[in-house]
Formats: sequence, structure tokens, C-alpha cells
Amino acid sequence: MRTARTILLLCTGLAGFGFLADSTPKLATPRPLASKECAAVAQERMQDAAANGYETEIQKAIFSGSYASCANWDAAHGMPPNPSR
Repeated sequence: MRTARTILLLCTGLAGFGFLADSTPKLATPRPLASKECAAVAQERMQDAAANGYETEIQKAIFSGSYASCANWDAAHGMPPNPSR
């Protein structure tokens, strides 16, 4: 399990954000467009994990962490619309 957590931290780039401290990411309330953008980014990260052979549990954790990180960043900085999605 320790190896899986280490891999998770490296894959999602969430080291130092306390993601694994309580295992429940703190979500900001994203704007509707940001919510779609964050879901798309999180889905891509989860698919990357699947393509690299990570277990379903790790894939879900990567999705959750990626979405939470994106939503929190958007809440702090705002996300411009991305017409390509």
C-alpha cells in the first residue's frame, strides 16, 4: 500500500497538498464551466493511469485528486473558457 501511495503522489503531482492526509479531497465549489474542464482533465489523468496498468482504486484516487486540485485552483485563480472541449 505504501508503494501505491508513493506512486499516486508522483502521478498526480499532489505532493505537499496533504491529499493523502485525510483521503477526502477538499473541493472548492467550481463554476459550471470549470466543473466540466476539471472533469475532463481528471478523466484524462485517470485514463493515463489505466493505460499504465494502475489498479481501479488508484485510478479513482487520481481522478478525485486531480479534480479537487483543478477545482481549488479555479476557485483561487479563475479558469478562462476553453472552447476546444
